[in-house]
Amino acid sequence: MVTPDNSRYLQDVTPGLVRQLHETLATNPLAYRNRTDVDYNEVVKETNLVSAQSDDGYLLGVPFGRHLRLYYEFDSINAMRQDFVELLDELSRLAMANSDVTRVVLDFNDFPRRHHQDSIFVGASFEDPLNISLMRCRDVREQEIPDAPDGVSVRAASSADADAIAGLEERLGDDALAPPLPKQFFTEARFVGLAEIDGKMAGYIRLVDAEKRSVLADQFVIDPEFDAATVSRALLHAAFEHGREDNRRAFTLQVEQDATGNPILQQYGLTHAGDSLRYDRPADPDVITAALQEQVVTRVKVGKIWGRF
Repeated sequence: MVTPDNSRYLQDVTPGLVRQLHETLATNPLAYRNRTDVDYNEVVKETNLVSAQSDDGYLLGVPFGRHLRLYYEFDSINAMRQDFVELLDELSRLAMANSDVTRVVLDFNDFPRRHHQDSIFVGASFEDPLNISLMRCRDVREQEIPDAPDGVSVRAASSADADAIAGLEERLGDDALAPPLPKQFFTEARFVGLAEIDGKMAGYIRLVDAEKRSVLADQFVIDPEFDAATVSRALLHAAFEHGREDNRRAFTLQVEQDATGNPILQQYGLTHAGDSLRYDRPADPDVITAALQEQVVTRVKVGKIWGRF
């Protein structure tokens, strides 16, 4: 006879400290988060995340290739200002010990409750942020879209295409997606569309789930050797068709701010829906400390003291 180990079962199904913190903070409508377009209920359930927490909030990191994507949630801005840097250093060391992470990346779009959080990020040694705009179509099921362009085919990519995608990213200088691709690149995506012209890869789009049955294109890459307008239309057409087939709703695309007036985006009903900032820094806190020390110039003051030299 085998006696069930109820304590082991309860341990397996009991939420961890971060999930308990999230459930507490989620009841506070003024909780501070860096992302308003992300379902934190799902983020805290990620199996490969690393975390650091204090009494007033937590910081999560989800490895994605050589980048560690950051998510935070704090009860108040003062608590965040007090704990953020220490939690970030702790999280970075933990991620480096268990993954190939070399940089940490923080996407920030919680502008309605911003309250001058830039100073916090500057104090954490983040570099100047990249300005990103969010383009959104309210409902892919109702939006009229142009026909797919001739000469470009789009198919669903698989792990067999990993080397080709990683090679493109390596040429474009994205160290997060340089080979090998992140393990969750295909497994956590709902659709990766690969554009091909005469059998050669011309670009790809990666779709992931977003809140309220929406989809988000978090990767939209075109090989500069091909015509960007043609490949863009083909990839957007495939993304909208995929959303319709699965009864999805809104579609969000991240672009650089100077691309918001692109007529191709307007053809697909994509309008400006907000802005985002992307901060990044080296993951290793020791590298940052060494860089700061190099900036310090030692000065010795010589002068009169009590009337004597």
